[in-house]
Amino acid sequence: MINNLFLKFEQEQYYRNSNYEIKASRAENLWQLLKQGLGKKVLLELDSVRNDVERIQFSHLGLNKSDYFLHVLRVASLAGILNYNFPVSSVKVGFLHNIYEVTSLETLKTVNQYGSQIEKFIASLKIERDFQNDQKYLSKYYKNLRNLPENLGIIKILDKLDNLYTLNFTASPLVKVRYLDEVRNYVVPLCNYVAPQLLEVLNDTIDKVQVEKIG
Repeated sequence: MINNLFLKFEQEQYYRNSNYEIKASRAENLWQLLKQGLGKKVLLELDSVRNDVERIQFSHLGLNKSDYFLHVLRVASLAGILNYNFPVSSVKVGFLHNIYEVTSLETLKTVNQYGSQIEKFIASLKIERDFQNDQKYLSKYYKNLRNLPENLGIIKILDKLDNLYTLNFTASPLVKVRYLDEVRNYVVPLCNYVAPQLLEVLNDTIDKVQVEKIG
């Protein structure tokens, strides 16, 4: 299954750094793969969530609203496919994993629209940017993700993996080094625990990201 979900590094880079139509084709393909074999009731619920999220006004540094939506569409689709025992919660959290950082959406509205359990999962994935380089904080943060119910720590792995494909084009050398350090030190162990089937893809992608000398 993994070979059908992830292309070679250079191909994934191509899809993420081409024009919008090409970017969208890759994300839509994953969405269609997710929908195969799911029942009508589940499909209606997932389509409803997608439509809701697509209307949200995302604000992410370096990405416009449409491009950011493709990111969460890829993460949500892959999460639903790989975490197949929990497709609905995986897709919802995949779509909303970074919602508090890139929108003005408030907790109460999230609870009212998606339920308190989904809101708790989203809150667990939110990283406090003031402590994002603090090793003690990160150790506790990733330990909590490892213990999330329904194997939902996989969302963080897919989020980081998706970002790795664009890191060569979007990050400064220092940011890239810090990002890769976090992935190696925390995301890889998390992956080994909650999604070992992704380890080979994750490690290969890390190796392919170009690290430039600083200074």
